[in-house]
Amino acid sequence: MQEIACESRIASVDLFARGAVVTRRVTLPSDLPEEEVDLLMGGITVQAQSGSVRAILSLDEGAERRIVYVRARAVLPLEPPAPGELAQRVRELEGDLEKLELEQRYVHARRAAVGTVKPEPVLDVRWRRIDPESRVSDALAVLSLVDDLTSELDRRLLTIDDARIDLEKRLERARLEAAQGSTAEHAQARETRAIVVRLGAGPRPSALEVSYAVPAARWWPVYSARFATGPKLAAEWSLEAFVAQATGEDWQGVQVSLSTVGLVRDAQLPELLSYRLGRKQPPPRRGFRPLPEGLREMFAGYDEALARFVPPPAPPPRPPRPVPRHAGPHAALDEAVFSMAESAPVGELSDANGMEEMAFAPAPAPGSMPAAAAYGAAPAPMVMARRQAKSLVPMRAMALSASIEDQPTVVGYPDSYELQPTDAWLDFDALVLADMDDRDKRGQLVRDPASMADATSDETHTIERIPMPRYASDPRYVGNGERQVRYRADAPADIGSDGAAHRILVRSAAGDAALSMVAFPRESAEVYREASQRNPFEGVTLLPGPADVFLDGGLLTTSALELTGDGGSLRLGLGVEERIRVVRNVRAQEESAGFLGGKIAVVHDVSIELSSALGYPVTLKVYDRLPVTEDKDVEIELVSTRPRPDKYDQAERGTPIRGGLVWEIELGAAGRTRIDFSYRIVLPAKSELEGGNRRD
Repeated sequence: MQEIACESRIASVDLFARGAVVTRRVTLPSDLPEEEVDLLMGGITVQAQSGSVRAILSLDEGAERRIVYVRARAVLPLEPPAPGELAQRVRELEGDLEKLELEQRYVHARRAAVGTVKPEPVLDVRWRRIDPESRVSDALAVLSLVDDLTSELDRRLLTIDDARIDLEKRLERARLEAAQGSTAEHAQARETRAIVVRLGAGPRPSALEVSYAVPAARWWPVYSARFATGPKLAAEWSLEAFVAQATGEDWQGVQVSLSTVGLVRDAQLPELLSYRLGRKQPPPRRGFRPLPEGLREMFAGYDEALARFVPPPAPPPRPPRPVPRHAGPHAALDEAVFSMAESAPVGELSDANGMEEMAFAPAPAPGSMPAAAAYGAAPAPMVMARRQAKSLVPMRAMALSASIEDQPTVVGYPDSYELQPTDAWLDFDALVLADMDDRDKRGQLVRDPASMADATSDETHTIERIPMPRYASDPRYVGNGERQVRYRADAPADIGSDGAAHRILVRSAAGDAALSMVAFPRESAEVYREASQRNPFEGVTLLPGPADVFLDGGLLTTSALELTGDGGSLRLGLGVEERIRVVRNVRAQEESAGFLGGKIAVVHDVSIELSSALGYPVTLKVYDRLPVTEDKDVEIELVSTRPRPDKYDQAERGTPIRGGLVWEIELGAAGRTRIDFSYRIVLPAKSELEGGNRRD
């Protein structure tokens, strides 16, 4: 069969809540033969799941040619993996820095050794005559030599410090470039996959596309809102997304679509059953089938024939005592039990003495030792019994008396592992028959180890460890799967395979927003700006996420955008408006009320003064609240108000309140206005409001 190598490039990527489906467009040769041929597309990432490979063939009108089969195979490099250019540069700079550090330590040590030299000329020696002048001149010469050596070493240390600072900056820059580099730039001669598409006989097709699934990809929604102040608040909205992928392939100039559904969700329609009276319904059909009866007996002849050629395994060494001896009233009984256990062969304790079968854990493999054993603690023996927490006294009774009526059941390794039907078993291309030497799984379908290595956990864990931005929401959990959204980017995007979050533009929209001012004078003297606008994206549901708010070209704040459907209303805070002032004054007075003055009435007169320094009129919403009570002896009533307010219950924010008041005031350019209202609290004369009657 003729095999033709074809080039391919990534044309589009469909991103899901986790994972993605990559579609490659194949460049077909102009002289493609009309007979049956194999097309080979190499350079595919090793993360491509072999069971997810698909091919789509486009033919001219009236032409007939079909795809015989599609398969993926691993391609091993002829040379061992070598570090890429970025990684090699980092290694070289790290080696140079290590050399400088070693030289610096050597020079420091030599400088310290030279500094200890202190010549002290001895001018009086009894056993021989000396020349004091020459002795002093020699000492001065040594001091001069030490001074020269010290100066030279100090200059060298200064040079090394300057070179080290420069090298550390270069190394930091190289590490940053390596961190931002793609996976393909970090290593060369890596393992890849190749996709083989066998075409049947027929004319040359017009196009061929292959697709496959990769697990190491995810995304989050994010928004940008740019406002320009004036008589009308102009708004430009951008629907964007943070995309992170570590698939081993760079997505350059690809068409991206984003979806909140899961990659492994079965999209098949359910099979509806018809209910008929008096007739038994057949069970629903499933891909999972239980193991046939007599599966183990089918291999009896194989085991018998194999036993003639394979010698029986040597008996294992005698295990250590499972429980340490303890001195006490049952010490003699313990000695009898341990003596019987040591003298009996391994595996015959249950038959000979009626004890429950005991198995000791083998020596752990490297890297699988428990945490306690890794720090020097002795590993505890593993007891395979019906009850792990059985006391010692029943075990002694079973060991010394064979006439016990209630003998425990011997529990060993299970005859077979129970298969659990999950979505992973629907990948039939990855199922193979177990090896004949595996007595527990032979005759059963198991996952191919090569296919189980498709989803490399390191890359998947890399994108899972990426911290989400503030106010961001995971599309996997939006609406708990009830509300699913799919976006399609208007422009191609570039997303490197570096495991970092890349911000891409999905679509944009513009319009005019309504600017309103909001004040809560009872809580704060500041006036806040708020922009409200209908969802500018036609037919698009906006997921919860962070929104970067820009005002007149400058970044103002980052707000949280709530879930907003098509036609819904968007509200964003734009910070404090310094050119509007609010002052709230309260005056309270007490008076007698009720029959014979048995009650006290506390009247509160509240005035709210508003002033604007803006050059255009604005609408200002002022919120206030009357006190509320659950005491039946206390009465609260609104006496007067100017202008008349509306009742406000705050139900739209999900936290309803009582006694709320809201005024909608039209404040002109450089205008002033005032709000006055009074309320009265009537309470028994012997009572007092907590914190004092005169308060607000």
